[in-house]
Amino acid sequence: MQIEPSIATIREAQKFLAEKFARTRLVAAPYLSAAARRNVYLKLETELPTGSFKVRGVCLRSAIR
Repeated sequence: MQIEPSIATIREAQKFLAEKFARTRLVAAPYLSAAARRNVYLKLETELPTGSFKVRGVCLRSAIR
C-alpha cells in the first residue's frame, strides 16, 4: 500500500524539518553538467552531522507518532 501525501502534509513536514536541520548545500557538478548538457547540482547529504539524509525521515516519523 502506497501513501500519497498531500501538498499540505509535505509543506508541514518541510517546516518541521527546517526548524531542526540546516539546509544542505548544492554543489555544481561540471562533469555531469557537460554530459547531461544542462546544469547538474549535487546535494551533499554527507555533509550533515550524521553523514546521511535518513535522520530527517526518522525525526519526522518519530514526531508524527
